[in-house]
Amino acid sequence: MLRFLCTPALLSIVSLAPTGCDKATDTAASAPAAADDGSKAAPAEATPDEKAAAPGDDGAAVEAATTSAGDEAAGSGDTAAGSGDTASGDAASDDAPLTDKKVIIMGSSMVATGFGMLLEKELDEHPKIDGMRQAKSATGLARPDFFDWMDVARREIATHDPDLVVVLIGGNDGQDLQPLGKGKSIHYGTPEWEPAYRQRVDDFLKVLTEDGAHVLWMGIPRSNTVNLEGKMKLLRKIQIAAVEANENATYLPLSPFLEDADGALLKEAKVRGKFKELRGDDGHHLTMAGSRYLADLVLPKILEAIDMPPADALAKAADGDEGSDAPDAPDAPDEPAADDAGTAAPE
Repeated sequence: MLRFLCTPALLSIVSLAPTGCDKATDTAASAPAAADDGSKAAPAEATPDEKAAAPGDDGAAVEAATTSAGDEAAGSGDTAAGSGDTASGDAASDDAPLTDKKVIIMGSSMVATGFGMLLEKELDEHPKIDGMRQAKSATGLARPDFFDWMDVARREIATHDPDLVVVLIGGNDGQDLQPLGKGKSIHYGTPEWEPAYRQRVDDFLKVLTEDGAHVLWMGIPRSNTVNLEGKMKLLRKIQIAAVEANENATYLPLSPFLEDADGALLKEAKVRGKFKELRGDDGHHLTMAGSRYLADLVLPKILEAIDMPPADALAKAADGDEGSDAPDAPDAPDEPAADDAGTAAPE
């Protein structure tokens, strides 16, 4: 039975039961032709040169987050909207102390830029979560000759032993599958392509989960480009089937967060009190406000996946505990007696 986290358009089918990366990294490790420089500075949007470096990067537009002038600055410290609605709040009142959790976000352009950056910041500011990010723009599972996600995942899992891995990848994978080393390419659109790509997703999930981590696999958001969306539908279908087959993985579709009640793509929405454009001029890149909007909706799902109350719930619980442990206030002094004239008697 496929397990989905509920979204505004999708109810949870099976409850999450997770098991047991350096900070923000848009890494170029194992990339013989990588466009990024591998620095650990806060990632910015993929540059034109970077996108050109990855052959077949026709899906990068779907996963890239762009910053529009006048949009909200990244890293706002405000509390994520609605974070207390879906994340479990019971643990805050349990007698047993909460266990610290490690969460790593992995993926391509959307993780490398605004959306991933904001999610990591919110997670890392939580007192019980160590939030990390491993990202590389214009990458996927189709081109290990360009960037080998299998190798990167093995190293990150071995180094950091995360409790949860949040994945957003695949928007660049609607192309020929290249081998790592010797072997033949498998051409997109041939009968061999779909089972071969499914095997790559299966193998990636195995690497992520074999040491006990749970995976929250985020679905590729919808595109309003017809030809590109045709590829995205196939990729989503294969990814869902792979997640269904792995008992330590849960699928979270992102498209419903970015649609209206009729299923049309949202152009704008209220982002922390103000209406903002969610997408850039091309209609599918997320603005920084759009990245904030999506991050605010996804954060509670990540907390739910690790059974963690939001930070503000923990703070309130801590305040309540401190109040209950405080010593009793001293008795108020007796009111001075009044004489017959009604004036206070001298002490």
